[in-house]
Amino acid sequence: MGGIFLKDFCENENYAYFCIDKSRPLPIRTAYPAGPFFYVGMIYTKQAISINEQIDVLRQRGLIIEDETKAHDLLERISYFRLADYWRMMEADRGTHEFKPGSRFSTVADYYAFDKQLKVLLFSAIQVIEIAMRSKVIKYFAPVAGPMMPERQPGKWITDFSFPKTSLYPQLCCIAYWINSIQPGNSFAIDIKSLICNHPEINPAFMGFPASWCNEPLWK
Repeated sequence: MGGIFLKDFCENENYAYFCIDKSRPLPIRTAYPAGPFFYVGMIYTKQAISINEQIDVLRQRGLIIEDETKAHDLLERISYFRLADYWRMMEADRGTHEFKPGSRFSTVADYYAFDKQLKVLLFSAIQVIEIAMRSKVIKYFAPVAGPMMPERQPGKWITDFSFPKTSLYPQLCCIAYWINSIQPGNSFAIDIKSLICNHPEINPAFMGFPASWCNEPLWK
């Protein structure tokens, strides 16, 4: 392509896309980072509104916004629709998006901060596990445990299996166990407990944590 990546910004009814050849628009949400097309496609069904208008909408739906400046900054940096994933559980009606009484924007911000820090901890631990255990995990766990959560493990493990099997908690248990095997003396369990302690508005039960999870040998 001789170093030419973009030729036109093309508009076609409700579509917007960058392309070299606008005679063949690609399917929606198909994107090529290089090659003949660099496509960013979206169907626009709603008129964009300003951040101040977004704040008004949230207030009309019952969300308490204690600090409008901070709310404005967060919406500007993170975006309305990304933050929406964190206030879904606070909605009383998923159709009208009305909030439950007492719902606060500061709680949404706390959910986001918690999730962000949790991801940092998880990916840091997963990186260590992937490098050291890529082949060994499958070789060991598949024959011994199959698809179920093993009730016994050599080393520190858990005793309470009352959690939902598809929740985050059993995945965290496996990560904690694996990283303990690979890197004894690591701070993963301490970091997870500190993260939850520093975000009291986050209910661990939402992630499948049993009430007495802190007393499990794995997390002590």
